[in-house]
Amino acid sequence: MYAAFSCLTGIKGRDELARIPESVIEDIRGQINIVDVISQYVQLKKSGKNLFGLCPFHEETAPSFTVSEDKQIFHCFSCGRGGNVFKFIMDIDSVTFPEAVIKVAKFGNIPIDAQYLQQDSTPVNEADRKLRDLYQQAQQLYHHVLVNTQLGQPALQYLHQRGMTDETIDQFSVGFAPNNNLLTLFFKDKQVDAETLAASGLLATNRENQFLDRFVERVMFPIKDQGGQVIAFSGRALHKDPNQPKYLNSPETALFNKRKVLFNYDLAKAEIRQEKTVLLFEGFMDVISAFQAGVKNGVASMGTSLTDEQLYMLQRTTNHLVICYDGDTPGVKAANRAVDMLMPQKNLDIGVIVLPDSQDPDEYIKTKGAPAFVNVIRNSEQSALRFKLAYLKRDVNLSNDKFKFDYLSQALDLLKDQATPAEQSLYIQELANDLGIEASAIKTQLDELRPKHSGNGLTAKGKFQRQVEPQPVGTLQKPSAPVKYSQLEQAERLLLYYALHDESLCRQLISEPNFKFEHDTYQTIFELWLTFLTNHDNHLVSAFIDQLPPDMQNVVADLEMSAFPDASNNLVITDLLQVMAHQDAKKQLSDAQAALKIANETGNVDEQLHWTNEIIKLSRDLKGA
Repeated sequence: MYAAFSCLTGIKGRDELARIPESVIEDIRGQINIVDVISQYVQLKKSGKNLFGLCPFHEETAPSFTVSEDKQIFHCFSCGRGGNVFKFIMDIDSVTFPEAVIKVAKFGNIPIDAQYLQQDSTPVNEADRKLRDLYQQAQQLYHHVLVNTQLGQPALQYLHQRGMTDETIDQFSVGFAPNNNLLTLFFKDKQVDAETLAASGLLATNRENQFLDRFVERVMFPIKDQGGQVIAFSGRALHKDPNQPKYLNSPETALFNKRKVLFNYDLAKAEIRQEKTVLLFEGFMDVISAFQAGVKNGVASMGTSLTDEQLYMLQRTTNHLVICYDGDTPGVKAANRAVDMLMPQKNLDIGVIVLPDSQDPDEYIKTKGAPAFVNVIRNSEQSALRFKLAYLKRDVNLSNDKFKFDYLSQALDLLKDQATPAEQSLYIQELANDLGIEASAIKTQLDELRPKHSGNGLTAKGKFQRQVEPQPVGTLQKPSAPVKYSQLEQAERLLLYYALHDESLCRQLISEPNFKFEHDTYQTIFELWLTFLTNHDNHLVSAFIDQLPPDMQNVVADLEMSAFPDASNNLVITDLLQVMAHQDAKKQLSDAQAALKIANETGNVDEQLHWTNEIIKLSRDLKGA
């Protein structure tokens, strides 16, 4: 039976991609705007000629990630990463250069020959490549079992009964794990080594340390990274079993850290950017049902409260987060906890949607229909403040004076810290109507709760002060200290920048006797640039970056984003060359003095005479410079 599965699936390991011609790469680069690609991952805002946003490669509170639309280059002034559009995709999605080219082409709907599309994205790290390969094969096998075999029919019927269409099943790559140790046998047939299998978390072991399937009789939901690559699974039990969890997730691995992953972020991020809003659901089925109903900007955390890492991921894409948890009591309590966690975040506008009739999104769609759900999503959002006030009021007996004043005290504590003056005025009037208390009396009580104002008119606590003193999101990586360059390196950086933009300067430097950059990195970049000019018709720096190793790509991106003055005349170049020559002579003098010291110690008279004359000559040259 297993052999039949193996033949039917046609699942193979990864082969090498055919080499993509330079002309194809140039064509793709020329048709794509780097801003459009990066905007799918980072919320960019225009400032001057460039665009800025929170860096996707490390956490930060102030934007230091920069994109130049003119130069088609990105650079982070904090962590130092930089490059062109292909380099960005390579770094953000952990793929090789050919895979990045294919991803960018697909983004721009640019046709590309089928011979370059044989495989999905392959990570650069070999160990990661093996794990991703296993997860991709497992996903294909599980999906095949669900949609093409008798073993998968009960699970497929269950999904259809839940309202999931075949198109949605394919869209989310849903599968089924049967109870016949299929995946273990599959990998055994593929001769996957034990170390890789153990590291993958796809299989478990018994007391005899033998591998067996971790997921059994479960509907399988692939969990993907933001680039759409499968990195884990969540399996829902097909049948109730008091001894088994309803949902079973993959263990954490080198690929999967549940704190850093949001379900459906890979599909939702473009819609989040377009709608300028992200919807946070409780479960995978809610996300999928909403997606099928036409609400495609929804995500879900991995069975836990929203983590700092997940929150930072969302903040890079939008400032508007709407919580849409189940409408029953546990769901409302969970939404309240989420609001408490999110309200201190100064850069987030938090909203809440509570579905009617205590239903979760999946139930609401099934009972009321997709149009009704879309209508609720578009028109039923309430502010976090209004939700919190309603939550505090739940089950309060307002006919009891003690309970009434306890509720008032809690409400005013909330308003003094979180509400604007306009919001305070609105909610004071509503409290007065609800409690039968004069609005002026409530305002007086609120004023007594407020701390004294600071000299600039801002309260010592609360919303306005937080805007002045932003609270950090989790434990943030400190920005790198500004690099201090020596006079020589400053001159070399400026000269290299000019050379990258002036071919006549390149010819001048080549003709200079013994010209060479002192720093090996700059010299190597210069030599590669000369080769690039010879071998390519397109002399754009954004194209040249593809020819460089990653560390040099970062250097060139840093140069391109630096605010260097224009080289308006040859005097600027002459001055830079003189600085470099002067520094070179100082180094030669230092070397000569060291050599003379050695000659004195060894008693070598000829060497003493040679280095003494050399020191005299170099000293004269430096004085005349």
